[in-house]
Amino acid sequence: MSHGTLAKKALLKLLSPILGLLLLPATALLHALGYRHITVFTDRIGHLALEPDCLVKEQALGHIPKRKWILLAPPNRVANEHLLGYWQSCFIVVRSSLSCFLIRSMSQWGLMRYDISRYLRALGTTQAAYGIQREWGNRPPLLQLSQADRDWIFARTAQTLYPALADRA
Repeated sequence: MSHGTLAKKALLKLLSPILGLLLLPATALLHALGYRHITVFTDRIGHLALEPDCLVKEQALGHIPKRKWILLAPPNRVANEHLLGYWQSCFIVVRSSLSCFLIRSMSQWGLMRYDISRYLRALGTTQAAYGIQREWGNRPPLLQLSQADRDWIFARTAQTLYPALADRA
């Protein structure tokens, strides 16, 4: 990591709490309106898949109130862009580095932040994901493959199983 990158990170670490304080009135308003920033490691595929899934299921089961959920997905920090696209129907997905920085700064004082670490990152106890999945039971999955993805899977399977046919096409 270069000295310029380290200096930039240090500056942002110092600027974030100051900006958070300056934006506190706007943060309080957004909090009152039901906006919450969820703490997902989007650069880790397991977290990107399971943590949003648990949150939406827990809400559907009536354990948490409905909110306007914000998922921060800064550029080059998303393990699977295609999966992120599926979550866009359930979350406000923020992609801009500047917007991610602003929202993270706004939520660092607790308002607007909804910590979902208990789903997969709880220390010294059972991960909440197990209980949520058990309670969800045999209900249909939240995410359904799009027709385009089904067609792609079918084509790839056909190529793998019948390569001679694929060569003729």
